[in-house]
Amino acid sequence: MSQVSEKGSTLVERFLGNRLNPKTRATYTSTLRTFFSSMPRVMDNDNPSLEEMADRYFAATRDYGQDLVVSVRQLTEAHTPAWTVIRCRRVVQTLFLDSGIPIDPLVLRELKRVTPPARTLTVNSIPTPQQLGLIISFMDAESQAFYLTMKSSGGRMEEVYALTGDCFSPDLTSISFKAGTTKGGRGRFSFIDPEAAAALKRWGVDRKYMWTLQRWQLSNVWIRALAIAARVSPGLDAKDDNTGRYLLTPHSLRKYFRSRIRKPGGLDHDIAEALIGHSTKMDEIYALYTPEQLYEDYSKAMFALACLPS
Repeated sequence: MSQVSEKGSTLVERFLGNRLNPKTRATYTSTLRTFFSSMPRVMDNDNPSLEEMADRYFAATRDYGQDLVVSVRQLTEAHTPAWTVIRCRRVVQTLFLDSGIPIDPLVLRELKRVTPPARTLTVNSIPTPQQLGLIISFMDAESQAFYLTMKSSGGRMEEVYALTGDCFSPDLTSISFKAGTTKGGRGRFSFIDPEAAAALKRWGVDRKYMWTLQRWQLSNVWIRALAIAARVSPGLDAKDDNTGRYLLTPHSLRKYFRSRIRKPGGLDHDIAEALIGHSTKMDEIYALYTPEQLYEDYSKAMFALACLPS
């Protein structure tokens, strides 16, 4: 049993403040409300704020590890989706660790035992250049510009969708993902190849908002193009036996970038990791190389990303 010295609202405010992405903060806020509301003596009135709930929770002497075990059990017994239970465990456990609250190794073992397994995930396939070029050939100009930017930059779908005209360099060789639009919340840059640049010129980059289609419409364009391409190359629209989802999805383009830029492209592993936004490598690479040096390495490897007929 233990008790923290700081107010719970201070701990939570600092914890959420370190999450720069608005969507991540919103998810963490909702998750913490779920956890606090399941604890005794926290819901003293009908609708306390998150700060009030945190103050009440941390004001009491508690066994924090066992509280998390109880919460995970309650969610599981209520038939809560497995991923929601796993997220609750991870978020609350991270809050405790960030707040200097250790969790006994035996409790961690118990947490692992009572946490349900994650649902089966679809394992995305990586298309060949010929397959990807075929799929993109059945898209309109806007969708071609969008997906070719994805495949040549390594950006996530939501990151590329958030791009605006001022995110592209005048010569259409580099792009900047703005802080708050990336998964980790931090801004970063990457590069695009001539195929993406040509598609962007056809579509036009002098726009405050780059894309007129909604994200769900862009996803539908991918599915429709995939189905048409499968008539030419049977099997492109194959689905996962367990989940029923397509093996080739927009996320496959990120894997396409990561695999081909390294082999046969030959780009250094750490540089590739930094360009796709893996934070463990970004600081190291940004400290060692200038953007010009990174582009020089990228330009030598970008031949491997080409997917359109010459």
